[in-house]
Amino acid sequence: MYQDILPLSLEGDWRSEPVKPITDTLSGWLFESGSLTQKLKNNCASFRVKILAKHERELSEGELALFDCKQQAVQVREVLLYCDDKPWVYAQTLMPLANVPESVVKLTTLGEKPLGEMIFNEPGMTRSLIEVTQFDLQSSVAMLAAEVDKKPTHPLWARRSCFTVDGYSLLVAEVYLPCAAAYL
Repeated sequence: MYQDILPLSLEGDWRSEPVKPITDTLSGWLFESGSLTQKLKNNCASFRVKILAKHERELSEGELALFDCKQQAVQVREVLLYCDDKPWVYAQTLMPLANVPESVVKLTTLGEKPLGEMIFNEPGMTRSLIEVTQFDLQSSVAMLAAEVDKKPTHPLWARRSCFTVDGYSLLVAEVYLPCAAAYL
């Protein structure tokens, strides 16, 4: 079962531009500047969040550079975003545990509420440049996709960016699973 492969490693060759040509449809999903939650809801009749795991760990070297900080513990939230009962997106959020402003505490206790509905309504929220990467068919991401839906027949695309609210940054990564509209 998928619990054996969690937490997923999302280490990869993250870039602000894809290394391979992509379709306009995929580009529209990868570089959506608004709420992915809202875009998903606009493309299906029913939307829901399923929590896979919530745990703590230390930031990796690559993540440290993104957060521009010293080694620190983060809360990791791993979820699936479902559209019409199909898992379209695996999402992972890293939230540092130190110096959490009162205005952001609610983001650490979302339960099955979508992060996108909360974060895009925060006054003064800023977002870093969106970075993208691909995960190959042997990756832990592909193994998760095979467990929760179907085995991928093509590499899976992902995006990530940092959101900052009241000086507090969190990293959100989203991987489009095989049945996602991003690949249509």
